[in-house]
Amino acid sequence: MVLMIKKEKGFWDDRDMRKLLLVYAGLASSALYRVRLMEFTKHAAITDALTDVYNRRFFEDMFEKQLALTISIGVSSFPSHETECSALLRSADKALYRAKEKSRDKVEVSYVID
Repeated sequence: MVLMIKKEKGFWDDRDMRKLLLVYAGLASSALYRVRLMEFTKHAAITDALTDVYNRRFFEDMFEKQLALTISIGVSSFPSHETECSALLRSADKALYRAKEKSRDKVEVSYVID
């Protein structure tokens, strides 16, 4: 964004304005080109050129970084807890939400009421 304020009439003539705007446009174009080139180079460094699949270097770099995650699991068994697939999934889903309600990072088993 370029903001130009005239102090007095005729302070900036059209030729000066065009020259200045061309310089700014050139600088912006050059900066965008460098950003695109850096993105391309980074992508080329971590992927295989033929398949575009991540390469070994990418996975080695990723393993060096620590990743914190939690998991909540709802468990239901067949046929002990449920006898139909949809009921089995509902039962496991309910157990999952109980695990999340208690505090994340838990395993909750579906219970059977006799």
